[in-house]
Amino acid sequence: MRHSSAAFFREAAAEGRFRLSFMRIGGEAVAMQLAQVSDDRYWLFKIGHDERFGKCSPGTLLMLHTLRWAAGEGLRSYELLGEAEGWITRFWTQEQRACVRVRTYPASASGALALAADGAHWVWQRLVRRGA
Repeated sequence: MRHSSAAFFREAAAEGRFRLSFMRIGGEAVAMQLAQVSDDRYWLFKIGHDERFGKCSPGTLLMLHTLRWAAGEGLRSYELLGEAEGWITRFWTQEQRACVRVRTYPASASGALALAADGAHWVWQRLVRRGA
């Protein structure tokens, strides 16, 4: 059985751990976050913002508000998940924790196809990084 991100977030919501945050300007959503709170940490999975409002940095403003909330709740850390992109290391933190990405595939033809596609993508990315 495939455990989708939607199922993951539904379960987190049912347990009261899911956080969906918006920054609104004039009632219009201009930035959002998908996160969960567990183990005394705020785990930020996904962010996004409307480029039309980029000059006022709605994503940054929302991050500051959720950081303030996390600190007010006494959480131990605010974890930015995913790759450490330049905007993260320039502005937010240079500290990184090692993460492991785990994927599972069902024992079926579609699972084998998905595994092969992911494997081919992984090999291609390694070759590109080496300049091959």
